Amino acid sequence: MNISNALLAKQIFEQIKASDKIVVCSHVKPDGDAFGSSFGLAYILRDNFPQKNILVSSVEHAHIRFFPSGDFITDEFMSQSLVIIVDTASGIRVYDQRWSQGKFIIKIDHHPLFESFGDIELVNDSYPSCCEIIIDLIREWELKISQKSAEYLFAGLTTDTGRFRFPGVGKATFERASFLCSLGVHPSDVYDSIYQEKASVLRFRGWVSSNFVNNNGFAYVKVKKDITFHYGISPEQANSMVNLLSDLEDVKIWTFFCEDPVSGQIKVEFRSCSIAVNEIARKFGGWGHRLASGTVVENWKVVDSIIEYINEMLKSS
Repeated sequence: MNISNALLAKQIFEQIKASDKIVVCSHVKPDGDAFGSSFGLAYILRDNFPQKNILVSSVEHAHIRFFPSGDFITDEFMSQSLVIIVDTASGIRVYDQRWSQGKFIIKIDHHPLFESFGDIELVNDSYPSCCEIIIDLIREWELKISQKSAEYLFAGLTTDTGRFRFPGVGKATFERASFLCSLGVHPSDVYDSIYQEKASVLRFRGWVSSNFVNNNGFAYVKVKKDITFHYGISPEQANSMVNLLSDLEDVKIWTFFCEDPVSGQIKVEFRSCSIAVNEIARKFGGWGHRLASGTVVENWKVVDSIIEYINEMLKSS
């Protein structure tokens, strides 16, 4: 941990030690890293400070059942708590919008700095996952880590690194994973809990393989609501499979466009191995990492504008 992070780590730990009530939360539509960093941090703090009341504000996610459910949190409790927000770059993206009512706000994140909020911000986008920041913090604080907490952190680490495939993964990530394994984590058990799929999901994967478009190094698929209904999956489940297109030869950008059956909005996931897709996401109201970003748009007409924009961008480059 570098000097700047170490100083922030000390400040964060002082706030934790001084707080009797703590709420940990992350972003809307949480992924494995959001769940892993939330529950991993909260459970470690519970184990080390049993006298404190530490709750997690989170939504149950249908396709990631490895993690527990969040806690019921009253307005009064929130207003009296230290609030720690993990894996979230923007205040409007925090799952529990009561976060600003907290007595003190701490932000811990690995996305490029998008918006400053909170009383203390530890933001470092050199980390491939937020769980890795949590691991380094816990080791800096010399706290004990149970096997269950280590499993939550490992699950977040492995999902946000694409099982160690994504750019930025190197010696430090493997060392952190090795450390978690030394605490009793069995990767095969975690993988089985997270990645085992129903037959309907496997059939949807087959549909994607038959219906994607690949043009000028831009691969994408439009997943309309009748498709997710037919296969019995949610738009979030569908979008989580965006990297099905990552192994295509010569692909530079790959994208999933998934329609929400209730709102009619289109959730967009951008991925790339080299091109800064966060700039594309930002142009269309989104945010995220340099090579992994997303947004939500109102209709398929906007989707067509995105497709045209990316195609033109790749042609000119």
